[in-house]
Amino acid sequence: FFSCLFFFDFFVVFRIMNGGSIFALATIVMWTFVEFTTATKSSVMFPMDRYFKSSFVDPTAPPWTKFFIFSNGTIVYQDANRYELHYDYASAELEDFSGVTAQQFDAITLYNAGRKALLGAIMYAPQSVQAEEVAVQFVSLDPLDATFLLRSISIVQNSVSCSPSNCDLKFLYFPTFELSSSIADIEGALTNAGIEVSSVARWTVSSTVYSDGWAFGALKHVPPDQIQQQFESGLLTAQDILLTDGVPAEIPPLAGLISLAPSTPNSHVTILAKTFGLPFIYAGDPEERRRVVDAVGQRVVLRVLSPQQFMNTWLPPPMKLVTFEEAGIDAAMHDILKKRKMPKPIPIQPMQRAESYSAPLASLRPVDVVRFGGKSSNFGVLFASIPSHTVQPSGLGFSFNIWMDFMKTTVQGTRMTLGDWIKQKLQGLMVWPADVQQLKVALEQIQDVIKDKDKSPFPADVENAILSALQDKNYGFNSTARLRFRSSTNVEDTSTFSGAGLYDSNSGCLADDLDADDEGPSVCQPEEPKEKGVLRAVRRTLASFYAINAVLARIQYGVNEDDVGMALCVHHNFPDEAELANGVVFVTIDGPRRQTVVSIVSQPKDNSVTNPEAGVVPETATLSVSSWSKPDLDQLSTKFMQNPRNATIDPHSSLLPVGRQVMEMQLYRDVAVYCVEAVAAFVNFTKGSMKWPEEKLVYDLEYKYLAPGQAVKPAGGLVIKQVRPVPQPEPERGQPILINEPMLFETLQGEHTGCSDTATEQECLSQSKAQLFAETRNMELSEAALQTTIFTKAHLKWKDNCTVHEADALDLPGYRHKFIRASNSSVDQFHIDAGRGAEAVTITLPNIPLELELGANPILFLNEIGKWQNGHLQYTFRGETTRLSLPMPRDKLKTFTASEPGYDISVHLYWTPGPSGPSAGWTYPLSKWVNATISTPTTSFTICSWWAMTYFPGHHNFWNIFYLEPFLDPTVSNEDLKALADAGIRGFMVVDQTLGSMKTITPIPWGSTPACSLGNRYPQTLCNATDTSRPTQPPPCPPAQSPVQINLNFRGILQDFKGCPPCTGASSPNSAPPAMSSPSPDMRVPTPDHNGNGPQINLIFANMFDGLCPPCPAKGPES
Repeated sequence: FFSCLFFFDFFVVFRIMNGGSIFALATIVMWTFVEFTTATKSSVMFPMDRYFKSSFVDPTAPPWTKFFIFSNGTIVYQDANRYELHYDYASAELEDFSGVTAQQFDAITLYNAGRKALLGAIMYAPQSVQAEEVAVQFVSLDPLDATFLLRSISIVQNSVSCSPSNCDLKFLYFPTFELSSSIADIEGALTNAGIEVSSVARWTVSSTVYSDGWAFGALKHVPPDQIQQQFESGLLTAQDILLTDGVPAEIPPLAGLISLAPSTPNSHVTILAKTFGLPFIYAGDPEERRRVVDAVGQRVVLRVLSPQQFMNTWLPPPMKLVTFEEAGIDAAMHDILKKRKMPKPIPIQPMQRAESYSAPLASLRPVDVVRFGGKSSNFGVLFASIPSHTVQPSGLGFSFNIWMDFMKTTVQGTRMTLGDWIKQKLQGLMVWPADVQQLKVALEQIQDVIKDKDKSPFPADVENAILSALQDKNYGFNSTARLRFRSSTNVEDTSTFSGAGLYDSNSGCLADDLDADDEGPSVCQPEEPKEKGVLRAVRRTLASFYAINAVLARIQYGVNEDDVGMALCVHHNFPDEAELANGVVFVTIDGPRRQTVVSIVSQPKDNSVTNPEAGVVPETATLSVSSWSKPDLDQLSTKFMQNPRNATIDPHSSLLPVGRQVMEMQLYRDVAVYCVEAVAAFVNFTKGSMKWPEEKLVYDLEYKYLAPGQAVKPAGGLVIKQVRPVPQPEPERGQPILINEPMLFETLQGEHTGCSDTATEQECLSQSKAQLFAETRNMELSEAALQTTIFTKAHLKWKDNCTVHEADALDLPGYRHKFIRASNSSVDQFHIDAGRGAEAVTITLPNIPLELELGANPILFLNEIGKWQNGHLQYTFRGETTRLSLPMPRDKLKTFTASEPGYDISVHLYWTPGPSGPSAGWTYPLSKWVNATISTPTTSFTICSWWAMTYFPGHHNFWNIFYLEPFLDPTVSNEDLKALADAGIRGFMVVDQTLGSMKTITPIPWGSTPACSLGNRYPQTLCNATDTSRPTQPPPCPPAQSPVQINLNFRGILQDFKGCPPCTGASSPNSAPPAMSSPSPDMRVPTPDHNGNGPQINLIFANMFDGLCPPCPAKGPES
């Protein structure tokens, strides 16, 4: 129907263009209205379809829509821009579902029995991936067998049309969380049918920074399930940087962390990394992944940076990693790095005895951390600010009195108190770096004793205080409902130390301790065969104070064990089955920027956010408000209620089908409002004022969204269960550190070249082209250190007429270095022979930072040390200053064509990626040349040398100028060059004007004197068209292709050996490879696609058979 409709539209347009009537125009309007107001169709188009919901500002987001497959095999697509949910669409647009409730709809679509339709979603690979891939996802709470699944996928395949028609679509199956558990049973059948099982992570090609920082050490790869084991065995140490395939719930102290699978931005691991300024990143970029994997087993320097600006084209990459070997880091620099990374002691408020063993959580405030620990004391802020949206009844806090008195009990079989016995066990082990293996043995013995009521009995007054407080009617605890005992130390949840995830929480049943026996089952959990009493839960929570990772953190940061201990925070347990959603919230009040950002990371039901399974991606909702003024903090919640800016949800949870959210935006807004109110109260309690802060403050909160009928909050709804500050790492001070990384700089071919004569800027740029391969010293940047050059290698290539010269700049005549203090500029000057005698060249790095900006990362590389240059060096030659830049990332393949009588030229090149955020416009510079094909009245050829092609883009690429110089390309034959010389042509200028579509080709004649101040640099005698050194049949230009991984089968390759060739009169050693037969059928090589993008394969068989043939004897001096 829709195909006919489009044909009818075309026919009517044709009639209008050929004198049709106004009636025909009205018909078009009518049919177009009908077409674009219909929300149903039975087929979709790849790669773009108006039914698909897509993001125009985020090229990494896959476009998607949803569909229904009915039992008769028909498929119906819904317009995802109008209806995101299956039920909303079906109840409004499909007659079969008219009038059904949401519950009835689920019953007839989500289960195999009585299913009226199979629900599903279809996704296209995002723009950033540039792959012809289509993913299918089905929604079902019952497993789907392989036959039914394959039939359903086939229906989807047959409903997808492709434009252009010759594209080769690859279909993938992305199982939902509910169907993933049964995928092992049917994956083989899917594979046999050519359907690959994958997930949306397949299309995640960008890296994600979870914590900024830098580190150095050995890079070690350890699978997630072996991290703790290898750490405790000594194979992985706190001085190592860990590469792992997925981040577990808890990791030991490490220097840095790189994950090959996405993690959770608000997990306990992330919070601890942020607290200590440790680098933590998901390496999603393929090139970064390759570089990291290649460096495993070597000592490296790692730097991780979050993007801080809208445009990321010129920003440093999120991750920089260099090995000690390639950077040339010696013992002196190693000592500097070690000194700069020494852990600084954390200030801790020593614990104090309270007036009582317990107190209501609602009565506590942050100042009570010295008596009740961080978690309990912070809980009081929630009751003071949002009492209706936290646990009910309020719960209680057990003070450090419990811990202090428990430490006085006598350990069975000894005459020592528990406290003294623990000190004896840890004697000599509390030093950094720790002997992890010995420490682990001692800590396990300590935990066993604390957990055993016979080996370390509670003093009678302690046990009575615990049971009496839990039975106090003022607290309202239900003895048959489980209670949650959470750690509350004075070395966690404070403004100086987070301690996230270091200590354990445990649940217990009060009725089990009150039933006068030790026999099971548990009163609160009849399915549990043994009792799970509250005293047992208290012991297990206290024992976690001596968990290996917690103790190591205290040792590393110089905590005095005599000053710290474990108090307890107690409230009703959150039943897993009652959780509809849960999450972690970061509230960031950025004082200098006058902005407040709330980041809510969530998962459905009880799926953990703080301790996620490896590779599971949570949903992230972000809301923010900004203000020109500095509002009081008690006004922030009103701003979030009214209209928060940038309220977005991205990414969505990987546990949900496409198009589903953990919560609706209004609920996320409610979470933001309550969390901001709690944070404002926290600031008021700790700083004594609601005034806008001058510094940056970050707070971590946790929430749950509950079904009604639970003891912890009978009414159900949102519960904020924790608030704590996230300590910010102390800003580094001192001098920036320059780390060497070998780099190739080349003349930037963009809008602003630096040439002064704009009338002929393109030719000026062509004649100033240069390449610089540079290496530097590893050094702290100071005025004294910069009195000598930073370069240890500066290999320069430059252009002289039709010749490219090269030399080591540091060895050239007239070399000298100077440092200009007024502009903090490093200047290196030398002389080169450019055809007119010695001429001066200067390489300048201006505005080198000699002191760290507050909070800045100290690790810098050569292309970053000039603040304003955006990665450029200044290159001055013959009075013109151009910019040398690193080759930039490749994005869009562009083709420009122009024709004049007798001439046809096509230029192929890559542009760089554009801005990733709001932008008023952009001019794409050159990323990489492919080639240019040139056809003249007498010859045709292709050039591909970087030196032979110069690009000059106009503002916003409204026009593009290309300067093509075949005489600089060694791949062009003598015959072709002679044809140009005979025609009096030394090159071409191609002008492509996007506005107006004017395209011109101007041959550049010999003997022309350019107006550029560089003068005439093309005497014909210097560009000899009959150069005998040029090959008669030069090698062809390489094609524009994307690299792929090729598996080559070399079975029987020696069968191709045809024997040693005979020696001739004047021969070199007989090592040339003999003739080989054609490749075997096993050596299949993919071909480029219709866009010219495909595998780039270099098979090098040179010297393959060396040693098989004896050398030939020398026959004379010519040999």
